[in-house]
Amino acid sequence: MPRFYRATLEPGFEELLAVVLSPRELDLYSKLKGERRRRSWLVGRLAAKALLLGAGTALDPRDVEVLPDGRGVPRALLRGEPLPLSLSIAHSRREPEGGRLSVEGFAGLADLEGEGHIGVDLERVRPLHPRLVERAFHPEEREALCALKEQAQAEGLVARWALKEAAYKALGAAGLLPSPRGPGLGLSLSWRDFLTELSTSPRPHRDQPARVRVPPLRVELVAGVHFEGAFCRAWALLKR
Repeated sequence: MPRFYRATLEPGFEELLAVVLSPRELDLYSKLKGERRRRSWLVGRLAAKALLLGAGTALDPRDVEVLPDGRGVPRALLRGEPLPLSLSIAHSRREPEGGRLSVEGFAGLADLEGEGHIGVDLERVRPLHPRLVERAFHPEEREALCALKEQAQAEGLVARWALKEAAYKALGAAGLLPSPRGPGLGLSLSWRDFLTELSTSPRPHRDQPARVRVPPLRVELVAGVHFEGAFCRAWALLKR
């Protein structure tokens, strides 16, 4: 079963940099422009490293690196050697608290050989723009939400959008789609081609099984969503 970790970047995070990041990671961090971009990047790496190090490990956090491959997909390395793992990272921002931006990170980890390629996404629960809903959701997805109350519809759309993003990342990690995402999805695909299915309406603090079908590619991914507080996190796994 894939493993997941959610992290929050707290004030004073600057003290973590030299303790947690390797020289190569510090170099990547230093090249990022803007505080928001740096904080988002960092909290994602913190979540990923928490997964990779596990509980009670004696490893130095700098021995475990999270670096992008040639396509921008995050890869896990131990003392410079690639690990046989699939890793995905997401981040999202909360409303400023006390004048400071709060950033959340979410990471998923799967065994490449035994489980497959994983993708994750983290979305703040909010109404999606009508244009995005029209462009990104297949009519059968919108129809499945019609009978729900307004709040449930909004949560269902966020959950399905997060599932689409997670599935995209999993397919990108497997080399079936361009990654990182550029203009459009490539391969004549659209977001409507990512058909999301939830067995019931999402409920707070409960894992909700789901699946994502991509008929043009003839693939199906097992997936799940989880609502907690102001966020919805989603994962999708393309099995080997």
